[in-house]
Amino acid sequence: MNYLNLDKDKTEKTVQELNVLLSDYHVYYQKLRNFHWNVVGEKLF
Repeated sequence: MNYLNLDKDKTEKTVQELNVLLSDYHVYYQKLRNFHWNVVGEKLF
């Protein structure tokens, strides 16, 4: 299904880079959630 009429050979590098970026953002999101749920301090309960 190529409704945008993009050449697969020309878009392959962009697709690979976007997949890497997406996986990096997912790791960042998971680490951010970890920090959020593990905040400690005397004014927090």
